[in-house]
Amino acid sequence: MITIAVPSSDDQGLDSDVSGHFGRAPFFTVVKIEAGEIKEVKVLGNSAREGFHHEDLFSLFGREGVGLIIAGGIGGGAVAHFEERGIEVLPGVSGRVGDAVLAYIKGGLNSNRSVIEWDKGHHHHHH
Repeated sequence: MITIAVPSSDDQGLDSDVSGHFGRAPFFTVVKIEAGEIKEVKVLGNSAREGFHHEDLFSLFGREGVGLIIAGGIGGGAVAHFEERGIEVLPGVSGRVGDAVLAYIKGGLNSNRSVIEWDKGHHHHHH
């Protein structure tokens, strides 16, 4: 069983598009996969979007048991935070959420780590 979180452009679940920027995604589609099949799809609002706090997302994803994030663009700080907590991040993915999840299940998801944004002048403040 694996739980995947995908930043999404709207609340249409598997029919949403993968959001181009992780932190500004209005929604996250959380998909539970078991034995190669989609068992559950949940759409969560991104309450962290205004005044983005990674910690809110970590606790949210922690509660949901997320083990993998499929994303479009994402900042290096977020990737480092998630990977430190044992959550794998596959960035550089576009298209429909459902297509990305199915490609992952089949082992054919094309991710691209070169899209990770390492601090280009916008600093996240760590408390």
